[in-house]
Amino acid sequence: PFNFIHQSLLAETGSFPGRQAEFIDCFTTKTNEEVHELIRRNFDDLPKLYGRDGREVVGPRYCPSIEKKLTRFPEKTEHLIWLEREGLSSPLVYPNGISTGLPFEVQKQMVKMIPGLENAEVMAPAYIVDYDFIEPQKVLTLLSWPD
Repeated sequence: PFNFIHQSLLAETGSFPGRQAEFIDCFTTKTNEEVHELIRRNFDDLPKLYGRDGREVVGPRYCPSIEKKLTRFPEKTEHLIWLEREGLSSPLVYPNGISTGLPFEVQKQMVKMIPGLENAEVMAPAYIVDYDFIEPQKVLTLLSWPD
């Protein structure tokens, strides 16, 4: 419920209509130079679609990978990571801010270098998505397009 009606009810009553409001604490940590160096050492392991072959690759602007952050902001010595629980009854925590295309073994090393996550266990690897776009006006009637 992300609208003004629910926001005002929450502010006035402390709950949403028909149910008790439940909030989950969120925490933050940061990357550091040790993490950045590990990532830089493994740049060559990034998939080609990441722009490593000289192409300009533009991904979603709302969630740049940690590699893109290091490339775009080389002067920064740390990057913020939001630690968000996956759900009310889940023990899993999502480290928002370190999306990556690096190999799983590198990801596990990276997480253990982050303050507060030294004992964390990575349950699933991060992954990248290759987006394609076709201009709808160019699609032919048989859902094909000219070369």
